[in-house]
Amino acid sequence: MIESQEAFGALARIIEVAFQLNIYHPEIADFYRDGKTQPEIAKLLNVQDIYQLSDEDTARKCIQVALHGNNYNKFGQVFIGLIPSEELELLKKEHVNLASKRNRESGIMGYLPWTEGEHILARALRHADYKYREAAQFINENYHNGKEIRTGNSLKISASRRRKAA
Repeated sequence: MIESQEAFGALARIIEVAFQLNIYHPEIADFYRDGKTQPEIAKLLNVQDIYQLSDEDTARKCIQVALHGNNYNKFGQVFIGLIPSEELELLKKEHVNLASKRNRESGIMGYLPWTEGEHILARALRHADYKYREAAQFINENYHNGKEIRTGNSLKISASRRRKAA
């Protein structure tokens, strides 16, 4: 029960900050249209520090909700996103293409399968209370010469798949 209360509180805080961003920073839509990523926008606007958020991923989620809006009145203020959903879907595809292009230019080509050592290290880091993003960064430094091959999201997905397979 406590975990769900904490999750509800975290979600409510994200929606509260996203609502404020929606009002006071409509330029977020232009930044996103110009190809900036959600984490880049969060850093540009200093969202984590200004709104006293626990981490960069929470700040990114606030940008995401500001772009999408909130249609669920159970979780806080209902508001329309900064970008209409049809346009947002097209922009997401453009962002994926742009990320693929950046990866090709930086020498990252396609999917690189996880090694067993990476899986073991990821589990150990998560048990040591590393956040997914921090664990991914550590893995990248130790297995990929600092190149961003693993992300917090890819680590989370990999961990979920391994749990289901077990």
